[in-house]
Parts: sequence; C-alpha cells; structure tokens
Amino acid sequence: WPFSTLSYWALILIQAQNPPMLLSFEVNRFQNQVVVTWEIEAGNLCSGAQVEHSSDSINFTSIYDYPGICGSSTANERYTFSHTNPISNAKNYYRINLGTNGISDVLSITFVKVEEDGYALFPMPVELSSKIYFSNDNNATVAISIYNSSGAIAYQSKPTKTNEFSIGSIPLTLGVYHFRISRNDGKEIEG
Repeated sequence: WPFSTLSYWALILIQAQNPPMLLSFEVNRFQNQVVVTWEIEAGNLCSGAQVEHSSDSINFTSIYDYPGICGSSTANERYTFSHTNPISNAKNYYRINLGTNGISDVLSITFVKVEEDGYALFPMPVELSSKIYFSNDNNATVAISIYNSSGAIAYQSKPTKTNEFSIGSIPLTLGVYHFRISRNDGKEIEG
C-alpha cells in the first residue's frame, strides 16, 4: 500500500461504534489530497459503500460511491479513495456508510494545502497551535532549524520522519524568523 509511509496522523475519534465488519478506517494527507482507506473483514459482504464528507461533523454528503458488492468471503478487502478537493485550512470530517451494515466512526483531519514553495504555515499569525506543513511523501528524515533576524540559530529540532512541525509552542521572543527544513535526501525547504 503506497500510503503506509505517511507520518501525518491527525485523527480524532468522535464517539461512535464501527460496524463489526469494518477492521480499519483511516484518513491521511498525501500531497494535496486526503486519502480515505478502510478494510472489511473476510467473511463479510456489503452492497456498496459510500465515503461521506462534512465540514461540521454533522451534515454529511456522499463524495464517493463504491458500487456493487464489497467485501469477500475468503479474505480481508482494503479500499482506498482520494479526496482531491478537501476544504483547505480547516477540519474535514469523514465516515464510511455501509448501508444496512451501519456507519463508521467519524474521523477528522485538519487539511492544510502545501503551496508551490513547498510549505504552508497555519494558522497565521503564529499562535500556540501553529504548524509548518510540508511535503514529505517519501518519508525522509527531516529536521527544522529556525534562525533569528541576525542569522543565529534560535531553535533546532531532532531528526524525525514527519511532514509537519509544531512551532507555536517553541519559546521564541517576539521577532522575525527564518526557517530551513533539511531532509536526509539533500532537499531543503526554506521560508
């Protein structure tokens, strides 16, 4: 499965009960889309499945309809759908509707679109929850260095495999800063 190397896990479980046949259900950011993945346990069949989306966790609309029979009598079956136009800079809510077999838990992901320069800083101005989001589709090891206006290092992270850094909680004095995200494959992102 090509998306298993992602390290962006912004899942929030909202009280519900998955149908017993649903082994897993995940939402992840990959490039500038949200990938919805679910797995149905062997021995279970359903008559179609729908991926449903909401901007408020209450009012859902179908964004993908898997037609026909889903599941298998002999093996677990995994399904993937790529939501190519999620709402940017906001929480997006997803669930799987298995018709008469039930509706999944609701999962959410805060989707921040990475811009052409390779990153997005959200929310702005910087506050406690602010993060720098960037593309790291190959799951490279990355580290961030933050420099003050004099060019001195004000903060340096430990190497990690991620596609976001929380910066709102870094103890920096008021001022203008520059950052560099260095990857172990030699690529850098600056802002």
